[in-house]
Amino acid sequence: MHLTRSTRGLFWIGFLLGALAIANEFFFRITIPIFSEIANIILLAIGFILLLLVAIFNRTKSGIFWVSLILGALAIVNEFFTKVTIPILSEIGNIVLLAIAFILLLIGILFRRH
Repeated sequence: MHLTRSTRGLFWIGFLLGALAIANEFFFRITIPIFSEIANIILLAIGFILLLLVAIFNRTKSGIFWVSLILGALAIVNEFFTKVTIPILSEIGNIVLLAIAFILLLIGILFRRH
């Protein structure tokens, strides 16, 4: 993982927000006063966008980056703006789709070639 000095903070904040949202949604409820009032999809979307900025600033343009970008953008647009009807992806919840995109992007950042 070669991150520039300016993107390390973004990476850790995005990672913690996304990991907190995924853990809170799928595994166990975390009771942190401020974060418990914000919906998990919003925290995960913010974490995904921060990791996306890290990947763009570090010039990570692999195939896994593009797949996670498309899945994440589709989930965010489908959740917050308009409903997109794609036969297979419409059956999956938006939070699940965004969690998959977040994890793929995290793997793409952590294991990128230099």
